[in-house]
Amino acid sequence: MAETRPVEAFALLEQEATRQRLASEAARHLAATRSRLILGRDAKSVFFAVLALRLKLGCDWQCETMETDGVSLHYNPAFVCGLSPDERLGVMVHEVMHNALAHVTRRGSRDRSRWNIACDLAVNPLLAEAGFTLPAGRLMPGESSYSHLATGGSAEAYYAQLPSSPDETSATDPGGCGGVRDPTPDADPSPDSTASEWSAAVVQAQHAASARGELPSGLARGVCALVHPPADWRTLLREFLTSHARNDYSWMRPNRRFLVQGLFCPACIRKNSAKS
Repeated sequence: MAETRPVEAFALLEQEATRQRLASEAARHLAATRSRLILGRDAKSVFFAVLALRLKLGCDWQCETMETDGVSLHYNPAFVCGLSPDERLGVMVHEVMHNALAHVTRRGSRDRSRWNIACDLAVNPLLAEAGFTLPAGRLMPGESSYSHLATGGSAEAYYAQLPSSPDETSATDPGGCGGVRDPTPDADPSPDSTASEWSAAVVQAQHAASARGELPSGLARGVCALVHPPADWRTLLREFLTSHARNDYSWMRPNRRFLVQGLFCPACIRKNSAKS
């Protein structure tokens, strides 16, 4: 027993030393990856550089790969060190896109693993078309188990088409490209304000990128949908009916129905016309 304890102690020390080495190495790799975006001369590099700088880097050994909560980029050092430089770049912009598309706050009560699969299916085609390299296990509509799915869908659309218990739900990050995690309940800022800040940041990033050229077509369409979201037809119909409805009264135009009775009553008019 006396000999076993020193062996166990040395093993723990060696494990801790390995962790520290990997953590230091991963931090250098991620710093170099962000610098690569910052120094990039094309539009997509500028776009993602502006957004990537918003995320705080945080070492997290409990994280399987990478995860973002809208504020931080949590990463497992062993995972980061096991990627090639191009894959690290791809995974970083993958996480940035999760925030740009508000995947963190849009999950609601949906199953987390299934939601991560749906989000990956929405993000990965955009990044692949833009020329980014993703890990070999990345999920893509039209391939493997998702051959029946077409590209160009939203996370919600893909989620609705996924089986309720897909095989990949046993893993936190089925595609190995990074995922999203829920923000802490007492997060500062709040999730709602974080989503608003990311929306504003996407607009800023788009303006900055426009000075370096055009974004890849797929990415440009995704950004355009964020900056100029399509109006809901229900909202448009409600606004039209409200603007044309007679929902106000005016003494300037007496109600003719009551004039014959010697009563001077206000007429029902459109609210906007009362000012004219």
